[in-house]
Amino acid sequence: MSGLNCLAPIMVPSILWGIYPILFTFAINELNYINVFIIGYFFNFIFILIFYIINRNNIKLINFKKGKKAYLVLFVGSILTSIASYYFYKSIKVCKKSYKVIAITYSLPIVLSTLGCMIFLREKISLKNIFGIILALIGINFIYHE
Repeated sequence: MSGLNCLAPIMVPSILWGIYPILFTFAINELNYINVFIIGYFFNFIFILIFYIINRNNIKLINFKKGKKAYLVLFVGSILTSIASYYFYKSIKVCKKSYKVIAITYSLPIVLSTLGCMIFLREKISLKNIFGIILALIGINFIYHE
């Protein structure tokens, strides 16, 4: 996938991931962050259930003949995602400036996932990528120490 075929599927989650923290910050200011965490995941479950019902002919939920490791990785990833979401909501409540939380929360994973892909998936990164990582870390430092 390259060019515009690749750009559209990248832009949709990027835009939505840019919007949802603003909405959740509003909700956290009205509700307790724990309520936002639990109710948000409940709504996610409902949407995933609807998605499953619509696409049930194309989905095999459990296929232990293939991918036992993949199920374990998905399970661990789901636990990590839940913990990360909990602390994301908590940090929005505790840190009074949500833009700092959002900027740092969204910038640091770029650095970590780039390095992780390089180390664990043996993906090659260029000098530009390394320069980008350095700039991201400098940006995180500027945002945090305002």
